[in-house]
Amino acid sequence: MKKLASLICTLFIAASGISQESMTFQAEIANKNGTTLFIKDGKKIIQEIYADSKGLFKATFPIKEGMYDMYDGVEYAQLYLKNGYDLKMTMDAQAFDETIKFQGKGANENNYLAEETRLEQKFDYNKLLASDEASFKKP
Repeated sequence: MKKLASLICTLFIAASGISQESMTFQAEIANKNGTTLFIKDGKKIIQEIYADSKGLFKATFPIKEGMYDMYDGVEYAQLYLKNGYDLKMTMDAQAFDETIKFQGKGANENNYLAEETRLEQKFDYNKLLASDEASFKKP
């Protein structure tokens, strides 16, 4: 009996270690631009995720911790990914950056990146570049 309990314990520990060597990404996209999402590292495609018959994108895959781009065939979003994440994304592709939201393990990091993108879009870089030195002095 002790051998059986020891074997079960060993299998459980091994299984939990294996689950940490991959991550799960799921996306529910309204008005999607295509049936494939690409996780990219620069120009290199790391993972292709295909929509199922209900239009849901889901895949489990190993990943090296770091920054990636998710490309839907038209637009990009920055993602921070690492093994052990169970990340769920929702968005409307017609308002890509404005509606992208994350839930699950890894959501905090990716919601931060999404909000950073939204704030950056509001910043007028052309106005800043056209400003003269007097514009930067305190009143």
